[in-house]
Amino acid sequence: MRQTRVISWVVWLLAGSFFMLDYFIRISPSVITNELMSTFHVNAFALGGLSGVFYYAYVLMQVPVGLLVDRFGPRRPLIIAVAVCTAGIILFGVSQNISELYLSRILTGLSGAFSFVGTLKIIHLYFPRRYFAILAGITQALGMIGATVGDAPMSLLMNHFGWRQITLAMGAIFLLLLIAIIVFIREKSQVVQLRRDEQPFNVVQGLKCITHNSQTWINSIYIGFLYGPTAAFAGLWGVPYFTLFFKESTTMAATQIGTIFIGLAIGCPIYGWISNRMGKRIPIMRLSAIMCFILIVVIIFGHSLIPSQHIPQAVIYTVLFLYGFFNSGLIPSYAVATESSPHELSGIALGLTNMASLIIGSLLLPVIGRIVDYTWSGHMYENHPLYTVGDFQIALLILPLCFIIALIASFFIKETYCVSVVPH
Repeated sequence: MRQTRVISWVVWLLAGSFFMLDYFIRISPSVITNELMSTFHVNAFALGGLSGVFYYAYVLMQVPVGLLVDRFGPRRPLIIAVAVCTAGIILFGVSQNISELYLSRILTGLSGAFSFVGTLKIIHLYFPRRYFAILAGITQALGMIGATVGDAPMSLLMNHFGWRQITLAMGAIFLLLLIAIIVFIREKSQVVQLRRDEQPFNVVQGLKCITHNSQTWINSIYIGFLYGPTAAFAGLWGVPYFTLFFKESTTMAATQIGTIFIGLAIGCPIYGWISNRMGKRIPIMRLSAIMCFILIVVIIFGHSLIPSQHIPQAVIYTVLFLYGFFNSGLIPSYAVATESSPHELSGIALGLTNMASLIIGSLLLPVIGRIVDYTWSGHMYENHPLYTVGDFQIALLILPLCFIIALIASFFIKETYCVSVVPH
């Protein structure tokens, strides 16, 4: 029994490591924006599109990922995904034109789609139901650790070694992870039994069951508009905005923005634990939307109260940390997805929810870039566009609106009281 528990933890940790490393490569382009624009002669819209295609591919794969892990279990899909992701990372490191960069990001987006849902499916298969919210929170925390490393540490490493060398080193790390997953992850008995059953997994009926449940869509709207602003701001546009706003280096801006992910890393497991202790999901989901609205307004427009040069560093880090902490309301939303769906269809439900958590952010990335380009004066500096603080602030006005939509959606989600509420 003890050996079984140890194996469960090892399997979860390997899958969670994939999610953590995937978040690193997802975020890392945010600290090399100027280098990419100079090397490949592109503007903000093209760069936003480069980050966007990762999310488009990631989003499009969520339902197929859910179907695959429900039918075949997480092992084989994860092996193929890590292999493809490794290839995509190496391609990014050796790309000679913008088309190759786009292809590499599409590959990493398609394969990275398996990281989070695959890990959540492992939690669902290998652990008792009462562990789901907490372990989902810890898994999300691992991703935030990867995002944090993808900010300031990536900037420092890039300055010392160059972005191509660091990218290729990440390819080597992914190759080692692939070997570990092949060696240590084995099929769970439920999956093996499913293959032996006479009746095959009915994809159409599974999709109908999940998509005909209105709670699936309302919950998806909530999580999409709650996390979308974070994907757009912390994932790409926050670093260039802070370099302009505070007139500081990319490394310093990346260190500050990385605090958002530290807040998420700490907040996600705590939110899962508090939700379980309360026996409710909705109250803290609403609190999350309200606090994120207040904090993002402070982050974007705080200069109107205090001149940027007079804002203490402690205040900057505290506000960013609190934003990340309260953005952790996405964790009870994942729990709602599983509790509102049949056990055997948890992969599809989680896939749809995870798709929603990123689809808004993927749309915001190029939209913000397009607005920044539209308000841009046309001035250039060192072979890349010279944007202003005002250009970014106009574009970032869209972020507070997202949290208002998330809050409204939360009033239409039915409370599950932390138990399975299977739709009829």
